[in-house]
Amino acid sequence: MLPESVTPEAYRRCRTLAPALKDGYRGIGTMNLHLALDAPDLLTVLLQEGTEHATVSVSPARAGVESLVRAFDAALAGGYGDCFWPGRPGGQYWWIFKREAETMEVAVMWTRGGASLWEHVFRATDAADWVRDRLTTEIDRLLLGPIAPNRRPDES
Repeated sequence: MLPESVTPEAYRRCRTLAPALKDGYRGIGTMNLHLALDAPDLLTVLLQEGTEHATVSVSPARAGVESLVRAFDAALAGGYGDCFWPGRPGGQYWWIFKREAETMEVAVMWTRGGASLWEHVFRATDAADWVRDRLTTEIDRLLLGPIAPNRRPDES
């Protein structure tokens, strides 16, 4: 069953493109990450590791990308970064990035709010460079840049 915030069209696009994400893969795990835009201004992130997958959505899309990039950059620089996205139709998502050596753990939690507890949505660890490159590629593909995670000096 799809979360209410994810349209069937966005989910189909993500699932169709997800197997191709490993082309040229140079990470250490089996994580996939794909972004999709859906009207009106809804950003959907498909996260996948093996047979486990999750979709997380936020609107407006650019604000979601900006907060995700800030959290990711904080983890690259200092080992930890997080951000919160409003859930649709309610609650909120908590993105957590933890860097250890050359790896990046990506975790997503959800809560209804109030006295309810945080629920696990997704968790995977992969090469930090691969996650950065994947996120940058997806942001650029959707024309949601120029904000992009730290680029290497040899990149334009």
